[in-house]
Amino acid sequence: MDLKPCFVSSKADSLARRVVRPFTQALFRPTLEGLEHLPAEGSYLLVANHSTGIAIAELTSFAGLWRTRVKRPLSGFAHHMGFRIEPLKSIHKHIGTVPSTYEGADAAIEAGVPLLVFPGGDYESLRPIWQAHQVNFNGRQGYLRIAQKHGLSIVPMGIRGSHLSAPILWRSKLLANLLVTPRMIGTK
Repeated sequence: MDLKPCFVSSKADSLARRVVRPFTQALFRPTLEGLEHLPAEGSYLLVANHSTGIAIAELTSFAGLWRTRVKRPLSGFAHHMGFRIEPLKSIHKHIGTVPSTYEGADAAIEAGVPLLVFPGGDYESLRPIWQAHQVNFNGRQGYLRIAQKHGLSIVPMGIRGSHLSAPILWRSKLLANLLVTPRMIGTK
């Protein structure tokens, strides 16, 4: 698997600026605050809560805002399964994501760009809507190991409101396993 992040191809950048940003702005009215607190250069970890199961609203909103307001590349963790399945495999190739593995983190950090991580991953994103204002990484601390290994700053990022775009009514470990496990072992 090629772990070299491309940090947004010109085609993906154009799509983000001309289509994704106006669409998400009209649909979700996202805001992005606190950019003045980000380090101006070098790598750092942008550590965020994961607010919805599918994450389409939060990720497209953030990507559109980042590409229009921040003039530097960003790499983001994505579930490693998405690098095995088309069309996700092709999409990841163009938008600068890396597999959510230590090797993926190393590739992004060695390129000198910030890395967006969601430590709570599937556990946090599948929490019920009445827990939308809680952050729970489920004890996952891999981002701390990455920061320590590379001497990186950790910049916290809070996402709110996207839980309403795909409300989860109850946490189901069984349902999560039924949806994810078959794909991980290569079956449909």
